[in-house]
Amino acid sequence: MAAFSDYVEDQITGWINGTTFAAAPTNTYVQLFNGSPTDTGTGGTALLTRVAVAAGGWTRGTGGAGTLTNTAVITITSSAGSAVTADNFAVFDASTGGNLLFYGALSASKSIAIGDEVKFNASQLTLTVA
Repeated sequence: MAAFSDYVEDQITGWINGTTFAAAPTNTYVQLFNGSPTDTGTGGTALLTRVAVAAGGWTRGTGGAGTLTNTAVITITSSAGSAVTADNFAVFDASTGGNLLFYGALSASKSIAIGDEVKFNASQLTLTVA
């Protein structure tokens, strides 16, 4: 299960209270982490470069499902100077900086050697809001 960031929670409660919701991002960006990010966008150690997921790159569950699932393969390539271990992921609205949208734990930690690729096959990365 993924968690909303404080940014997204503030957007939702503001919208309910009559404030205009922020514009949808053109792309979203997936990044791996060692340790869990927090609602504020801090915490955990960001690993490797964020990878873009184009607008429409998620299938949205309807009827109260509260899910987003990737529609195509997401490939993150390691160019790190040393091996790293990822156990969490995060989704942002920009390639660097920007706002944290969602974050969550991977089903298992992944050791990533220099030059390795981490792939989320289509329909393998699901963000669930409950």
